[in-house]
Amino acid sequence: MEKIKSKATQPKEVTSAIEVDGKIYNLLSIDLASDRLVKEVPYNVGEYVRKFDSGDIAGETPTQRTPDQWSKQKKSRFILSLLLNRPVGAILTAKGNSDSLNYARKTIIDGLQRSTAMSDYINNRFTFTKDTPPIKCRYKNDDGKIISENYELAGKKFSRLPKVLQESILEYRLTTYLYEGFTDDELDNIMYCVNNGASFKPFQKMRIVLGTAIMEEIQPVCDGVFWEKTENITAKNDNILGCVIRSLMLVTGYDYNNLGTSEMTKFCEHFTENGSIKDITKLDTLFNQLNGIIHRKMNDDEYTFLTPCFIPHLIANLNKFNTMGIADDTVYTAFLNDFLSSESYTEFNSHCKKIASGGGLYSRSSVEKRQAIFDNALDMYVSSIRKTA
Repeated sequence: MEKIKSKATQPKEVTSAIEVDGKIYNLLSIDLASDRLVKEVPYNVGEYVRKFDSGDIAGETPTQRTPDQWSKQKKSRFILSLLLNRPVGAILTAKGNSDSLNYARKTIIDGLQRSTAMSDYINNRFTFTKDTPPIKCRYKNDDGKIISENYELAGKKFSRLPKVLQESILEYRLTTYLYEGFTDDELDNIMYCVNNGASFKPFQKMRIVLGTAIMEEIQPVCDGVFWEKTENITAKNDNILGCVIRSLMLVTGYDYNNLGTSEMTKFCEHFTENGSIKDITKLDTLFNQLNGIIHRKMNDDEYTFLTPCFIPHLIANLNKFNTMGIADDTVYTAFLNDFLSSESYTEFNSHCKKIASGGGLYSRSSVEKRQAIFDNALDMYVSSIRKTA
């Protein structure tokens, strides 16, 4: 019988080869910077929430969304996952190097909504929603018999849970990591990377693209008193940040294709390279000036014109007014009252509707038409008062 010849063993591919300046080397290891560490830090929920509530773990990073993004239902399902001992993902924190301004203390870079949900429930700020399913428990009665029954969670605050269930939540072991010794720019980039694959909202990406330093300057504009009178424009959905960024695009003369979220992200990338803090300071001044103007002679029921579509045009128009050499803001107040009752405003609003053909509310043509109507009305008003002066 003819012997079966064994196949020659193929040499293994050398996977450690690396080319540097035309020479081939075998890579032994990647030397990690000794002052930059990523380490796991053990916490149970009770320990973690105590540090979060006390501020030892900070959550107010400017590049993060506000901590109120999750609905009560989403918070309830998250707490249920803790109670059922299911994985809930790692929470990432960071503490910068000795020169850090924005990460001087341990700060959350991924996991703010989860942290807020744990804190809110343990501090009795919400109850399990009505649609929260019961949990199946095994009980032992006085006779030693084991029975299985459901325990209802719906409508219960943390303080109303039996002690044993409270302890189940508090003793849940979280997976947390600490980035330590990195620069602020490195940590901003890390935050961007860890979130880039997630389905976060466009405005979260804008915050991360702008980075901590720029967001530290923009946030006071978003927190200004002007927004107290703007109904349905809130920080929770980042409507305020949207108005601020669109206003900045118009005031700085950015060459936009549209004012949609993708273009806004491109602007944020552009602004990090080419923008100036002076631009943000100017925008803050405009919003404060506008606050004084519109609050001077308007009643609470007259603020409906302050919509996300109108506000950026209003800021750009006020900026134009400031170049006209008129020092008296009451002139602009009078113009605004006149404009809001004019046919020009009706025409302006006709371009504030979404177009089925795809032109869009924030297409360049719609934006330019609205701004032209507003600016032309201002030119005519100022011209008329100068003639009568």
